[in-house]
Amino acid sequence: ISGTPCYSKEHDLEKITLMTSIIILCFNQLEYTKKCLQSIVKYTSVPYELILVDNGSTDGTVAFLEDYANKHDNCKIILNNENRGFAGGNNQGIAAAEGDYILLLNNDVIVTQDWLERLIAHIESDENIGMSGPVSNSVSGPQQVDHVTYGQNMNKMQKFAGNYYKNNVGRNQGIFSLGGF
Repeated sequence: ISGTPCYSKEHDLEKITLMTSIIILCFNQLEYTKKCLQSIVKYTSVPYELILVDNGSTDGTVAFLEDYANKHDNCKIILNNENRGFAGGNNQGIAAAEGDYILLLNNDVIVTQDWLERLIAHIESDENIGMSGPVSNSVSGPQQVDHVTYGQNMNKMQKFAGNYYKNNVGRNQGIFSLGGF
C-alpha cells in the first residue's frame, strides 16, 4: 500500500490547497514508471507538480518522459546523460521544485486513493510533524504492513488500502527515520 498514513479526518482532505512537488527518479524500468504515473493521475486530487528525473536510462524511458511532459502542463523533466545516483538525482528534483511540500517517490510505486491528501493532512495535523511517510507491504520497519491479501490485483489493493485506512484512522506513530520508497 502506498500512501495510507494512519491519520486524517475526511473533512481535512477537502481543505488542501497547497501544491506538492512529486519528484520521481527514473533509471530504466519504463513499465514501472508508466504504472506509477497512471496511478498518480488517477488517485491524486490535490494540486501537484511532477518532476521526473532520469538518470541515464537506455530502455525508452527518456522518449516516454519527453512525450509525457509535453502532454502534461504540471510536469518538468530533468534528463541526465549519466547516472547521478539516488541522492544526486533527487537533489536535482528538489532544486527544481516549486511546491509547498516535497515528496520523493520511487518509480515502482503504485499509489492509492487519497494517498497524497492523507500524507499532507497528517503533516498539517500537528506543527511538530516535519515529515510523513506512508505504509507499504514493501518496506521494512514500522511502516511495514504484513499479511496483505491482494497479491498482484490492483483493484483489490485499492480496496485493501481503503479498509486499512478506515481501521487505522486516528493512529499515529512517531519514528526517527522514515523508510523511503
